[in-house]
Amino acid sequence: STFIFDTFKGSLIDTFFKVTILVNNSSKKTLSYSSCKFFKFKDSTYTKSGIYTYNLKENGKCDTTVILSLNILKLNNDILITNDTLYSKTENVLYQWYRCQPIKLILGAQYKYYIPTSDGEYMVRVNNNECIDTSSCIQFLKNSLINFGNQNIEIYPNPSNSKIYFKNTPVNSIVNIKNILGELVKVYTLDSIELEISNLNLGLYFIEIQDKNGNKIHLSKLLKN
Repeated sequence: STFIFDTFKGSLIDTFFKVTILVNNSSKKTLSYSSCKFFKFKDSTYTKSGIYTYNLKENGKCDTTVILSLNILKLNNDILITNDTLYSKTENVLYQWYRCQPIKLILGAQYKYYIPTSDGEYMVRVNNNECIDTSSCIQFLKNSLINFGNQNIEIYPNPSNSKIYFKNTPVNSIVNIKNILGELVKVYTLDSIELEISNLNLGLYFIEIQDKNGNKIHLSKLLKN
């Protein structure tokens, strides 16, 4: 606002002066960010999603209140070992597997799982197009239990997207299909040489075969594509 002040000598105006007073209202800003693992703002570091308030003080100006709406993105980069397979716990991302010591990219190893061909340390890098994270190196020792038992039993084609066929499998064998976590998905009594698997989700499975007495006679891997 502007105010005019007069001074008088007797009945005459002697002088006048004008004063302009500016009143600045404090301001408020809302900022929204998504960040991987953490977010730094001024002298603070945030590691959890949430709403945060920050007061900015500027010389000669009114305070500014900043409201931070943060979405801190975190990926689960843990690795699970199941039998002879390494399995990333992160869902619906891009994958790349590496050997450690020294770090070396494994060509073609871009799936949720990886089946190493030799002992050693391995890690996986995951990418959801917003964040990239890399697991710790994990020690792997090849498990001799895979493809154990009756080696004359054959299951083909592998990979398969519809049917698999069995060769040299005893009549009335029990076929257990398990997922990568070892959880039972399907149970079949094998009364022919073929099995329909089109209803299975894409991924890696274990085929466990038992004879009619319940004795485990074969274990192998199957890729449903």
